[in-house]
Amino acid sequence: MAKRRNLYLRLWTKPNRIDYDAIHWYENANKMFVAAFGPDSNIFIDILAATSPRLQVRANLRLALSIYKAYKEKRSVDLADILGRLMPAHSVNVIRALQGKELSGDKVRRFAMNLKGDLSVVTIDMWICKAYGVSHKRLKPKQYARLEKKIQDEAKTVNLEPAQYQALIWYCVRRKGGYFTDQSFVKHYETLFPEFGLEIPQ
Repeated sequence: MAKRRNLYLRLWTKPNRIDYDAIHWYENANKMFVAAFGPDSNIFIDILAATSPRLQVRANLRLALSIYKAYKEKRSVDLADILGRLMPAHSVNVIRALQGKELSGDKVRRFAMNLKGDLSVVTIDMWICKAYGVSHKRLKPKQYARLEKKIQDEAKTVNLEPAQYQALIWYCVRRKGGYFTDQSFVKHYETLFPEFGLEIPQ
């Protein structure tokens, strides 16, 4: 039965006008990261993506900023301490990010690509799975590819890039789940940057 549901994916949530504010999240975040981190923007984005699973936006950003700052200031003891407190899969991906290597994991890799400006691929997390009635825990590579293709096709029908459409659906399903205080990535970034001595890019 699970296999049959995955073959006939259906979007169970319908966005309204307020959800469309999320469409340009990725592009706006990319502009901010490039302005804030310059040539290090890709490294920071990879760190952010590597630590994103199972974390809320603010917690994810705070952790990524801590790792990046320890890395740039060459505080190896602090960096090792932070990595030691992460889940193994996260710490391995953070190390890959710091080494300039490609991240592992379908969701993590695509999230990084989206934040770097590639809007053709789709970040699929538990909320997107929920929107389409799919079990996130059972999302294998073939199922990920199937759902990604469906989202890419649906995006064409509303004249959006796949990542823009995904951001729209993500906000919608979160809002309908009772998370009414969700803000764009950029709003969270603007509030946390000063804590780490970073200026908010204009």
